[in-house]
Amino acid sequence: RYTRYRPFISVVGDIRVDDSYQVSKLAKRYSLDPAITKPFDQLQFIEISDPSILKRLSKKKEDELESINRDTNEPHRWQLVQDALLIGQQLELRDVRALLENDTNPKSFDSFYHLTNLHSGYYYGNTKDESGHRFHSPWTNTNSVVRSAITINNEDVVELDLKNSQFFFLANLANTEVISLLESEWHHLLPLTEIQSIYADLMQNDDFVDFLQLAREGRLYEEFQTRLKIRERHTAKEMVIRYMFSNSGQFRWDERRFRRAGFPSLVEFRNWLNFDGLKTIPTMLQRIEAYVIIDCIVPRIYERDLAPIVTVHDSIICRRSVSNNVRGIMLDVFDELGFSEPIIVG
Repeated sequence: RYTRYRPFISVVGDIRVDDSYQVSKLAKRYSLDPAITKPFDQLQFIEISDPSILKRLSKKKEDELESINRDTNEPHRWQLVQDALLIGQQLELRDVRALLENDTNPKSFDSFYHLTNLHSGYYYGNTKDESGHRFHSPWTNTNSVVRSAITINNEDVVELDLKNSQFFFLANLANTEVISLLESEWHHLLPLTEIQSIYADLMQNDDFVDFLQLAREGRLYEEFQTRLKIRERHTAKEMVIRYMFSNSGQFRWDERRFRRAGFPSLVEFRNWLNFDGLKTIPTMLQRIEAYVIIDCIVPRIYERDLAPIVTVHDSIICRRSVSNNVRGIMLDVFDELGFSEPIIVG
């Protein structure tokens, strides 16, 4: 299977871009020239010294960055690209590799491959995907093990993460002020009057009110874990996200588990919105997340000279010395937009 070998592939030909990281986008077929696959501990790094090759590689880096800059209309998103490169080039690859010696998670090796390219000055990403409006960089494809090796200007970092973020946003859509403010991000997906009507109807049900409270307090996954006697929190989290973000008609087994956990209104809510193959819920929530984190919080961080930073969708990685300032900005923005106070971990 491709997914088993992708982390170890040194590509000597062309790979067509895969858009499956975006909501509602299907993965494309890959077109690969012959490639070498090796276990992680057999990878070798060869220094290139041929001047003509180095010149071409340098030109390729410049062309890629110029293309990204040309396609980025928002200055703060372009600044995030520059910060991602800066922090990637400061990364000590030996430290990352040491962290992975006994790590069997394929995503860790995948992360190392991408960060090796970033460390060398190669950048790939999408500053604003067309589905969820998210900002994607090599850092958004790394896991927490690899990110623990990050330093910024030789200083330790803190990752400020919104707990239970997607369902925190979903719960706050019950607030008319939030709905009205963010409508421009997803009005074509669902009219304002319809989302208000859906919430008004379901708010008559105790289990939906219970869900909203758990989501605001960051306890939703733990509650599912307890009610369904699931051993690991991450297993409960995966189940909740898998079901709520899928199309109506999919994952019937999960639907029965939702009902057994005492949340029949969530089943109705999900089937109401994710109808006819439209993944309204994940698209809507990702756009709200991107608007709040990338388009409201990040510019304020730059205005107050607290950069460089790295964003990983709903989290912000910053220097430890400025983490309290960044946390304060996050809380201020959520308050100004009419959200309940989020739980920020880190």
